[in-house]
Amino acid sequence: MTVTYRQKAHDLVDKLPDATILDLLAWIQSKRVQRQSDTLKATRFTPVPMGGLWQGIRISNEDIAATRQQMWASFGETSG
Repeated sequence: MTVTYRQKAHDLVDKLPDATILDLLAWIQSKRVQRQSDTLKATRFTPVPMGGLWQGIRISNEDIAATRQQMWASFGETSG
């Protein structure tokens, strides 16, 4: 974060009434806890080996995009 954003935040906090600062402090603390929780959830992911099912196959972003287009091309259409 650049110093200017940090300074702007400090300037705004300095102008707040004391009661509002307590609310702000509680909000900031809750955001820190939420971020820590999100970080823990993200680090718990462990890939599962597919037992050689996909061994040697390379899937590019273009392959995924093409498959998505095919998949969604007729979504919601009914035959009849």
